[in-house]
This record gives sequence, C-alpha cells and structure tokens, in this order.
Amino acid sequence: MKTQIFSIISVSCFALSIFSHANSQVGNSTDKSHSNDSNISFKIESGVLSNDEKSEGIRRVNLDAVRDFMKRFPLATDVKWKQVDDEYNATFHVDSNETMVAYKKNGKWIYTINRYNDAKLLPEEVRVLLKKTYYDYTISHIDEINLAQQPNTIYLVLIEDDKTFKTVRVCDGEMEEIHELVKGN
Repeated sequence: MKTQIFSIISVSCFALSIFSHANSQVGNSTDKSHSNDSNISFKIESGVLSNDEKSEGIRRVNLDAVRDFMKRFPLATDVKWKQVDDEYNATFHVDSNETMVAYKKNGKWIYTINRYNDAKLLPEEVRVLLKKTYYDYTISHIDEINLAQQPNTIYLVLIEDDKTFKTVRVCDGEMEEIHELVKGN
C-alpha cells in the first residue's frame, strides 16, 4: 500500500511539474486557431493541431485525443496544446479554474489535474476530513487529480496557519501529510 501511495504521489508531482512547465512555455506560437460549435478555441503552438505541411507530423494531436477532450471539457476556454515527450497535454480554463489533461500518442486519456483555490469546490467529505485534523488551518489551494489507472480522485490540498504551510494528500477517505514548510519571520 505504501509503495502504491508513493508511486501515486510521484506521478502527481511529475504531473504537476509538467503542468507548470507547460504553462511557462509560451514558446513559438502561431495565431492559427480552431473552433467548433461549443466555441472552443485552440491556440496552436509549435505546429500542434496544425494542418501546415511544414509542421512535423509527430506534433499533430491525435484525433481521438481531440474528440475525447471535446466530450470531457465542452466548456473549456483558452486551450493550449503541447507535446511533452510521448504525450499531448492541453492546458485550459473551465469556470476560471486552471486544468491540464494529458493523452498518450494513441489518443488514450492518461490524467486530468484541476487546480482551484475555492475550498467550497472540494467534496464535503474531503473538507470535513481535513477540518477534523487541521481545524485551525485555512485551505489555500487544491489540485484535484484523476488518473486513468486510479479509480478514486486524489486531492493535494495546500493548507496554512500562522506558522506553517502543509500539503495534505486525500484519497479514498485516507489522509496523509506529505509536506510541511515553516513560515519565516
């Protein structure tokens, strides 16, 4: 069980680093865009989703991934696709919450990370579990992680009080403090 938890945390941290990397990479973008009936606009970066003959074929997003994306996230706005290693990542916003989704090259969904700061968006059972132990803490940030190989949602919750920041992992009714940072004077 601890090995499984460690591997999930590792994947989560890796996914978060990719998320941060993808958002920081503005790179060489073109102004081409794609839209459909749901008014989803795709910002094309480095040939991704491009029909340009000069772009590399490997940089084109798999059609199955795009179809799955449009079904899962019909309200997505400001969508940006990137190829990272052997994956396609899309970062976008839904109701002003930042989200990242990853697909394999064959178009199969790998994971989704939703980032938000409103504790009211946490499921009540997660909020209650956190407040039982960390009743004097304020919830500052939430990463909601859904993995293809994990049936239950994983929540990485940043909480803080006057003295510390803590990251708490909550999944399937279990809670684990995975990081603590003491605030400076």
